[in-house]
Amino acid sequence: MAEQPAHSQPSLDDVKGVISDNYLGRGGIHGVGLSRDPAAIKIYLCRDAEEKSPLLDELRAAAAPFDVIVIRADQSFAH
Repeated sequence: MAEQPAHSQPSLDDVKGVISDNYLGRGGIHGVGLSRDPAAIKIYLCRDAEEKSPLLDELRAAAAPFDVIVIRADQSFAH
């Protein structure tokens, strides 16, 4: 990820990369994508994983200033 000046916000693509690096494969997260409109990070979560968890709260904070959209999907789901 390129360094950002102190006053600028990270790009959606940069945040997606950070989320992928730090959260993919943890807590039932098997995919990370993005939405351009609205600007948000998409998290593909196993159907049996907890949607209300400290890990997802941490992920939401890491995704700021972007929203997080949680999508329940089987791991075989192609995205």
